[in-house]
Amino acid sequence: MLPKWLATKINDFHQSLLTAGNLPDDDVYLGLKKLSTSLEWHQYGSGHTLVTTDALKNAEQANKDYTDNNDDSTAPPLPPSPANLVIIARIASDGTFAAADGRFGLSSTSRYPKTFEKTQLTFMLERLTEHPKIAAEFDTAVGHLRTLFKAIELSEETEKAGLIVGQDGNATAVGEDVPARLKLRHAVFAKRTEENENDEEGLPTECTIAGWPAESELAQAALKKIQDTHIARPLQAYDERGELIMPSKYNTLRNSICLIRFNVFHYCMPSDEKNKKGPMKDIYVGDVSSISVIYSRPLPSTPSKRVALRDPFSPNKKKINCKVSAAANASAFLSYHLW
Repeated sequence: MLPKWLATKINDFHQSLLTAGNLPDDDVYLGLKKLSTSLEWHQYGSGHTLVTTDALKNAEQANKDYTDNNDDSTAPPLPPSPANLVIIARIASDGTFAAADGRFGLSSTSRYPKTFEKTQLTFMLERLTEHPKIAAEFDTAVGHLRTLFKAIELSEETEKAGLIVGQDGNATAVGEDVPARLKLRHAVFAKRTEENENDEEGLPTECTIAGWPAESELAQAALKKIQDTHIARPLQAYDERGELIMPSKYNTLRNSICLIRFNVFHYCMPSDEKNKKGPMKDIYVGDVSSISVIYSRPLPSTPSKRVALRDPFSPNKKKINCKVSAAANASAFLSYHLW
């Protein structure tokens, strides 16, 4: 059960998603049984991405106008931007791996990147069970994604992997009657190009390739090697005050209640990806667009008294005066849990 003030805060975020005009045109809240705008798959490189129908229509019209004008002195129009799918959820502690350097050089587990420039953050989203309405809308969102996946999948029998997973993180074991979680990713580096050359300007040093956190000596050496060829891609994650969360603090997002925006992509790959052979499988990927924290600390419990310097509980010792007034307890509780 959530404290009333926290439930109110979540409800305010939720209401803002439902108020007309509050969301950008490419944002779609997935929790509604009937989506505010329709979504379609659009060819994107070797795969597909979800876009809004309006964005696709606008892009097609721009392409038609460009073709009709037959003017090669101007650049062709851009493809439609991926839709930002929006959801309220908890970022689970288990299954979330948010170390800015991917713990490179600190673990031999296959989960961590073999090459530093491919470092990715992983965020596992789960239903907010303490808030029945938000939890139900999380399930609705998963249902929408399943319907969209069926529209692009190779066949019902094809192996599925990626975005929708079970409690153990396994995508293949998830049936429609099994509580699901959503697995999102964020690539923290990108190859340096003319288009993104200036993307780091004005950012705090820690958010640039020159100052990106690297804990181990191996990570520090690997970071140095890619500084001329790559840029950093800091996560657009914002705390309760709306301040950008620094890369060294990404792990504080675990167990947070958040509003998350993400893009969805679909690819077809051989089941044996390494050797590029075997039956084809459908892979669905969710890329984090942004995270807005609603609440980031452990859920409030009954406030305890201040720690005593001597044992006031033992019957064999003379108790010292360690009582704290109810007013002082309440003040400490509110100052910690609110701000």
